Amino acid sequence: MRRLITTAAVLALTFAFFSGPAARADEATLQRQIDDLKKDVANLHRLVKLQGDTSYRESEAFAEALDRIEKRLAKLEARAGRSTSRRFDFSDDNTSYGMIQLINELGVPASVTIGNQTYYLRPYGSRTLYNQVAGQVSYSVTAEGYGVTSRRTTLNPNDTLTLTVHRPYDR
Repeated sequence: MRRLITTAAVLALTFAFFSGPAARADEATLQRQIDDLKKDVANLHRLVKLQGDTSYRESEAFAEALDRIEKRLAKLEARAGRSTSRRFDFSDDNTSYGMIQLINELGVPASVTIGNQTYYLRPYGSRTLYNQVAGQVSYSVTAEGYGVTSRRTTLNPNDTLTLTVHRPYDR
């Protein structure tokens, strides 16, 4: 419990630090903030895995905080991508990116791993991943009592790919 409170405090401070105006930051500072935030998110994902014995309410609050940080990270990455592309690439063409929508239709928590990144979904929860590189997407789904399923599909440019976690016999 003490570790969860400490982690929540670190989350709050990290969020407060990175929620300031990033428009004035130079490119190197913005990239450093993005890298630091990515490290924080990776550490939080490891903590979520380690804290399997926490109560459901605590883990849900933790997952919500992690979701807020990941959304902030996506916004910072989008800002960094836009500012770089406008300075050096005059086409301003974002056709090589799309979105991935993750939906959990199960009554238990689930995780979806895309590449080396794992995303956690609450029971009946969803999450949108912005600025995902278009092309082949390999992913695996894990849910309590349902095992692991691995698949491969394609994310088209400027499109939204929906990955739904459901019972194997539903579809």
